[in-house]
Amino acid sequence: MVELSVNIDKLALLRNSRGFDYPSLVSFVESLLRLGIRSITMHPRRDFRHILLSDIDLLRNVFGKQIIINVETDIDQNVIDAVVRSDVDRILFVPCREQERTTERGFSKNGIGSMYRAIVEYMKSFSSCEMGFFVDFCYETIDIVSDLNVDYVEFNTTEYSELSEGKRYSYIRESMKPFVDYTKGKSVKVHLGHGLNTSNLSDLIKDLNPREVSVGHALFVESIFAGMNSVISTYKNIINN
Repeated sequence: MVELSVNIDKLALLRNSRGFDYPSLVSFVESLLRLGIRSITMHPRRDFRHILLSDIDLLRNVFGKQIIINVETDIDQNVIDAVVRSDVDRILFVPCREQERTTERGFSKNGIGSMYRAIVEYMKSFSSCEMGFFVDFCYETIDIVSDLNVDYVEFNTTEYSELSEGKRYSYIRESMKPFVDYTKGKSVKVHLGHGLNTSNLSDLIKDLNPREVSVGHALFVESIFAGMNSVISTYKNIINN
C-alpha cells in the first residue's frame, strides 16, 4: 500500500505567525492518526520560518513510534543532531538555496559531492534511520545514490505537477516510469513529492506505485476550501442565534 506522508510545514508557519501554540502540531498529528495517517514530513529551514528543531523532539516524545517522522534537510549539523537525538525514522537530503521559498530542484549527478558522502557514513554510525535523496530524473544520479547504499529516493514531481491534464499520461510513461523502474531495479525505494494534489496524484499512483507520496501545501489549501462551508456556517449560526 502506498503511504501518504503529510508535510506539516504550513501548519507550523501558521502557528509561528502568531507566536503561540495555535494551531498545535500535537493536536494536528493526533487528528492525522485518527484519520489513519502514519507519516509526517518536516523541513526545518535555517531561518526557522516554520518547523523548529524543538518540534522534532516534541513530536517524537509525544507520539513515540506511532508516527513515522520524515525530516528533510541539506547539510545542517543542527538538524542532523536533532535527527539523531530524536531517533527520527527517515532523513531526506534536499538541495537548498538561501532564501528560496520552497525547494527549487532535486539533486543532479554533480550535486552529491564528498560532503554528502561523508554525512551518509556519519549517519550510518550514529543512527538507524532510513536515508534518502531528493532527486531529479537522471540515471547517473540514481547510480550515485545506489552506490551510497541509501534506502530511497524521492523524485521531484514539480515539472509533472505543472502539466495540463492531457499531457500527464505520456509524461509519466516517457519521462518518469523508466527512471522509477530503473531505481526499483537497484533495490532503492521510490517516493514522490512536490506539487502533488488531489487532481494530479491518481495516475502517478497507478502507473508508478511508489512506497510513499508526500503532500503538504496543496493538502492545506484543499482542506481550507473543503472545510470553509461548514466552518463559516457554524460562525453564522453562532452570530445569528
